[in-house]
Amino acid sequence: MKQYYADPTKGNQQLALFATEGFTEDHEGISIYKLTDSTGYILVSDQGLTAFRFLAVRVQSQTHLNILI
Repeated sequence: MKQYYADPTKGNQQLALFATEGFTEDHEGISIYKLTDSTGYILVSDQGLTAFRFLAVRVQSQTHLNILI
């Protein structure tokens, strides 16, 4: 998965690349589950495994996510 700015006026610079290993096939069906203003989960369906992956997230700033796999 790749992280980009949500605001298109900021350009298309890639900010992060994560969840590159451990999936059997397609990363598909990505959801965000917010717990607090700075924590939550990214849920990703693993099509080949017929399962979901949960990635714990802590927001450090508006442009940086800390993925706590």
